[in-house]
Amino acid sequence: MTLKSLKLFKIRSVHSDIIIQDIIRAFKEDNTKYAVVYENETIKGIVTPDELLNAYLCGLSPAESIKGLVNGHFCSVEDSCPLDTIADILEEDPSRHIIVVDNNGRATGIVNKEAVTAYFYTEIKKRLQVFRKEKFERQAHEDILNDEKLHITKLINDLDQINLWNKELDQAFENSPNSIVILDGKGNTVRVNRAFENITDIRKEEVTGKNVKEMEEKGAYNPSVGVLILKEKRKISIIQKLQNGKEALVTGVPVYDESGSIFRIIINSIDFKELNIINQYYEKQKEINIIQKKDNDTKIIYESQSMKGIMQLTNELKNIDSTVLITGESGVGKGVIARYLHNNGLRKKERMVEINCGAIPEALLESELLGYEAGAFTGAKKGGKPGLIELANKGTLFLDEIGEMPMPLQVKLLQVIQERQINRVGGLMPIDIDVRIIAATNKDLQEMVKKGKFRLDLFYRLNVIPISIPPLRERQQDIIPMAQFFLDKYNEKYSKAVKIGKSILNMMLTYYWPGNVRELENTIERLVVTNPSELIEKDNNKSVIFSTNLYNSYVPNPDFIEIITPLEEAKREIEEKLIRMAYNKYKSSYKVAEILKISQATAYRKIREYIDDEYIPT
Repeated sequence: MTLKSLKLFKIRSVHSDIIIQDIIRAFKEDNTKYAVVYENETIKGIVTPDELLNAYLCGLSPAESIKGLVNGHFCSVEDSCPLDTIADILEEDPSRHIIVVDNNGRATGIVNKEAVTAYFYTEIKKRLQVFRKEKFERQAHEDILNDEKLHITKLINDLDQINLWNKELDQAFENSPNSIVILDGKGNTVRVNRAFENITDIRKEEVTGKNVKEMEEKGAYNPSVGVLILKEKRKISIIQKLQNGKEALVTGVPVYDESGSIFRIIINSIDFKELNIINQYYEKQKEINIIQKKDNDTKIIYESQSMKGIMQLTNELKNIDSTVLITGESGVGKGVIARYLHNNGLRKKERMVEINCGAIPEALLESELLGYEAGAFTGAKKGGKPGLIELANKGTLFLDEIGEMPMPLQVKLLQVIQERQINRVGGLMPIDIDVRIIAATNKDLQEMVKKGKFRLDLFYRLNVIPISIPPLRERQQDIIPMAQFFLDKYNEKYSKAVKIGKSILNMMLTYYWPGNVRELENTIERLVVTNPSELIEKDNNKSVIFSTNLYNSYVPNPDFIEIITPLEEAKREIEEKLIRMAYNKYKSSYKVAEILKISQATAYRKIREYIDDEYIPT
């Protein structure tokens, strides 16, 4: 077989005097990737896109001559040259370009390793198919035929897969951003990729076939990780100095054959300067993430179905600008939901201004909300001052305790919502604003409307999308997860390792929690700070655990029975709660009997029945 049977890669013949811009244009026009360069009718070498890329990276002008780019690492063969000879040349030096010439010495095409591999693959596949056909015709029995058919088909499929893997690995090798060098078992360089040339400024042909010890002695790179691996026979990582002044982080891995000898050495390198840039970027991103986490990360802990429904609604609303009214008792987390809406919504990059309408004196509320112009009143700053609503422009305005807003200011807030404009105190020109408004209150605004303490029209403007957060006592499933979250938080803050025992957790589940989540957090912080024991249980915590006595603060919930329950079971449950409340307050069966109007014997028996053995009735 000769080259005449092999499809050659198309070339473009150019003269050495042309400029880089011309050869780029030639590549585009001819859709080729090889240019054979002549000088005085003699082939001087070739130019490929690789050389053009190197020229660009080196900052060469498109108007410069291509003479400095010509790759002279080639050999010329006639089209009658046997394929076996071509294969031998490529086996000896895979990076060499083979130029095919005619009888007049003019280049007609280029041969490379991929073309030869593809040809042999196609020929082998053809022969297998012919063999399969002949074999099938000779077989007399269907079962033998099927066996041979499966065998040959599998062989062809395997060959297809091997060819695909070869292409994938070749592309991965050449396009890796890191420098990759492959050595044989003696330290001779078998192959390098493009990134090696970019990092070391050493061309492929200068290193292919050379021993790493020889390259080390020339000062190309020092020390040579290949030399170290051949000596120590293990994976090695070093910082290597290169001849161009760069430093690289180099890792070499030995590959062993079946006899345990080193067959190949794979060396991966990355420019140390690039590594520093990556590290600096990573550190910068880490700082940004920490800042963002401090500013924007709103952690909401929940397990109850009611809070799951609220969070589902909240996630649907975060990218919508509709006004939201959040209601619920003090401490349930209205502000947390408001901040979650802002920090995860379309306006998260802008400011969220929080205004507690009950904390600003009524006399100052108007000027604080709307701002004022210079000379608006005695004591006004020279040049005036923007109001909180104006400062929230493009962002979110959170009006907490909206039920505390005085009636006169409610009129002006209604005007702001309707017209999306504000008028500073003492100002004549309206100022356009673009804010999302979230309001929150622990009061019944509808009842306030009936009593004439809140404007109906403002209520309708605020109550576009209502979110009602239930008190903590109505979502007991959230108590334990929240307690654990706050426990971890304050253990970390105070460098402690406090654990809360089951008895305290059970007490938390039956507590009324008038201060809701805020009270729960304060309670956990107090337990962590004040308790000397690592494990907090009822018997080692004689002081008051909660802000008020646990069972003194218990207010029975009339709706605590949520499903129809047999009467005897319900009576027993109420009886148990009353016994526990009374005993935890007075610690005496005599006093329990007196308060509950039962005999002391009955009180003694009930205490023993319902309360843990650690309580000894007196």
